[in-house]
Amino acid sequence: MSTGDTVVFPSPGTYLIRSTVHFKASGVRVKCEAGVSFVGANDGTAIFADLKSNTAIGGSASTGCIFNGGGIQAYGGGGDGGQMLSQAITNLTFTYNTFENMTYGPNNFRSNGGIFIGGGSSNVVIRHNTFSNIMPYDHGYNAAGRTYENKYDPDGDAARSAIWFYGGTNYSIDHNTFLNDYQNIKACQGQQFQAQNILIHHNFSDSHHRMFLEINTGNGCGNATYNAGIANFQVYDNYDLNAGGPQPAAFTFGFSAPFSQAIQPGSKDYSPIPMSGVVWYNNLLKGVNFNSTTPGIGLEVGAENMNIYNNTIMSQWVTAGYGFIGTVGGYMQDNYACMIPPTGVKKAYFGNSNGPTTVTYRGNQTPGYCPPGLASLAISLGPVTNTGGTLTATATVTTVEYGMQGVVFAVDGHYVSAVMGGGPYKLNFGAGGVPSGAHTVTATVVDAVGVLAVSGKQSVSTTSKVGTSGPLTPNVDPAKQDFDIAGNANDPINGRP
Repeated sequence: MSTGDTVVFPSPGTYLIRSTVHFKASGVRVKCEAGVSFVGANDGTAIFADLKSNTAIGGSASTGCIFNGGGIQAYGGGGDGGQMLSQAITNLTFTYNTFENMTYGPNNFRSNGGIFIGGGSSNVVIRHNTFSNIMPYDHGYNAAGRTYENKYDPDGDAARSAIWFYGGTNYSIDHNTFLNDYQNIKACQGQQFQAQNILIHHNFSDSHHRMFLEINTGNGCGNATYNAGIANFQVYDNYDLNAGGPQPAAFTFGFSAPFSQAIQPGSKDYSPIPMSGVVWYNNLLKGVNFNSTTPGIGLEVGAENMNIYNNTIMSQWVTAGYGFIGTVGGYMQDNYACMIPPTGVKKAYFGNSNGPTTVTYRGNQTPGYCPPGLASLAISLGPVTNTGGTLTATATVTTVEYGMQGVVFAVDGHYVSAVMGGGPYKLNFGAGGVPSGAHTVTATVVDAVGVLAVSGKQSVSTTSKVGTSGPLTPNVDPAKQDFDIAGNANDPINGRP
C-alpha cells in the first residue's frame, strides 16, 4: 500500500491473516464490502499494526470491516514513557467496524484488544463500531480453562480493553457498542504534554467484566514523570448495562479517572494535576448485582474543579460516586443512586471514600432500594381533547434519569408530533389531515441514551378536513428531529443512521 491508496476488500470474503500486516505508508483508506471478515490467529497479535497518520478504516455502514481474533494498532514512536508531539500519529478514523473474539490469554495489552493507539495521538475518531467478546473469560472461565476467581485479574494491571490509548488530543469515542468485553475503554497518560478535548459519549455497553471506562494518570500507568492532566474531558450520554456480566469482578467499576494529585518533575511534594473542563453528565449505569456488600464503585473521579452531575446509578455499588483522595474543588451534584436488593446496605453513598478532598457533594438522591425491575423511565398520557380539529393532551414523564430528549405523540401508531427537551409535554396537533373516525393516541418518551417508554392508549374521534394539519407550536415535526441513541443503533424514532 502506498500513500493515498484506497483499498477495498471484495465480498464474499473471509481473509485469513496468519501474520500481522504492518503499514508503511500514511493516508491509506481501508474499506470492506458487506460481510468481509479478517480472521486473525487469536494469539495476542494484531491484524493491522503500525498504522500511520491519516489512516481510515471502515467509513460507513456499507464499508465497515470485521476483525475477528485480532485488532488494529497505531503505536507511533517514543514508547510508553513520554511521547512528544513529533512522535505522535494524527488523523485516525475508525468507523462502522466490528472487533470480536479476542480471547487469548495471557494478555499483550498492545495487540490483544480491538484498537490500540500510542501516546499523544491527535484528531482520532472511533465511532459506530462494535466490540464483542474481547474477553479472557467465558461466563466465569477464561480461555485457557482456568477456574474463575473474582478477585484476580488474569492480565494483572495491564487489563485487556476494547479500546486503549495513551494520552492524546481531540479524541471522539462515540456511538460504539461494547458486548461482553473485559474492559471497554482504557487510557493512560504517557505523553509529555497535556491531553485535550477527550469526548466519550453515546456509547452502549452490556456485560463488561471490569470497567466501562478507566482513564489513568501517568503515575497510575507506570509513567510517574508525566502527569500533565487533561483540558476538556467530557463523558456524557453513555449507557452501562449489566456491568460485571454473569460473574462480576469484586471491584467492577463504572467510570474511573483518578486525576487528583501527583509528584511533578522537579518536586518532592504532591500537587494537583492540571485538569480543567472535566464534566460528566446524563450517564445511565444500570444492573450491577453482586449479592455482596463489598463491590466496586460507580463513578470514581479525581479532577480539580470537576462537575459530575445528573447521572443515574442503579446497582449494588455502595459507593455510587466519590472524589479521589486529594481532589481540589469541584462538584458531585444532583445525581441519583439506588441499591439492587438483596444487599446488607440499604442506601447508596456519594461522598469521600479513600481520603479527604474539597469536593462539594450536594443534591444527590439516594432513596434506598431500586424500583422492581429497575424501572427508571415511564410516561402516562391524559385524555385527548379535539377542539375544532386541534388535538390537545398532557403527557407526564416519571423518571429517576436526567436529560430527556423529548416526547413524541403518535396517532394510530404513526409519529405525528413532538415536544423536544425537558417539557412540559403537551400535545398540540392539527388533525385536519387525519381520516374521519375513531383513533388511538400514545406518547413515547426518549431519554438521554435513547431508551424509550410508551404510554397507554387514549381514544379520540376526528373529522377529516376540519382544522389545520400537522404539529402546532410548541410542537414540532418528529421526522425533522434527530433522536440520538447510545451505541451504534439507528435513531429510535426515525430509523436514520
